[in-house]
Amino acid sequence: MAEQTTITIEDKGVRKLIEGLIKNVGKITQREKSYVGLLSSIVLGDVVDHFAKEEGPEGKWKPWSNRYRKYMTSIGKGGNLILSNTGKLRQGWQPARYRLVNDGILWFNPVEYAAQHDQGIFPYPQRKFTWISKTATSEMERQTALFIEDIK
Repeated sequence: MAEQTTITIEDKGVRKLIEGLIKNVGKITQREKSYVGLLSSIVLGDVVDHFAKEEGPEGKWKPWSNRYRKYMTSIGKGGNLILSNTGKLRQGWQPARYRLVNDGILWFNPVEYAAQHDQGIFPYPQRKFTWISKTATSEMERQTALFIEDIK
């Protein structure tokens, strides 16, 4: 037989928040997709910005090797941005490509070589693009606070 525990919360503010969450649980479920969609737009906008600025959390990406630069120039793509040869890597980021996991939301890129570039797995030098900037993190925190406030 399962034991049952009763918890009494004395703090009126915490009690009000929990009561609001319980009362509005249906609204939360209905709003989940909108909320995750909003966060997705922030995350994906940030990742696309990393491609445009060619930078990781510690600064500029490692430049092309001389050999690769010569190759790209020979095929008429010498002016391309790093990691933008075909566009597949950047286009692999889509708002619907996420999973809800135990500790949050996991956005993913299905392009087979995405992790190799991001983590620097041979033969690719590391060029981190799957990181969240302080600006994007702050906006996600702000939107989360608004979401929570709205359900009270």
